[in-house]
Amino acid sequence: MNSNRNWEQLKENDFDVYKAIIGEEKRQARGIELIPSENYTWP
Repeated sequence: MNSNRNWEQLKENDFDVYKAIIGEEKRQARGIELIPSENYTWP
């Protein structure tokens, strides 16, 4: 399966979803966002 072809098909068929996925990939490539854990002990 050729992933480049799949991206092109997605781009042609649903451009909004394609843009959202590409934007998310770029956001994740810039850095990691850590979410503080709520499972900690209170002193």
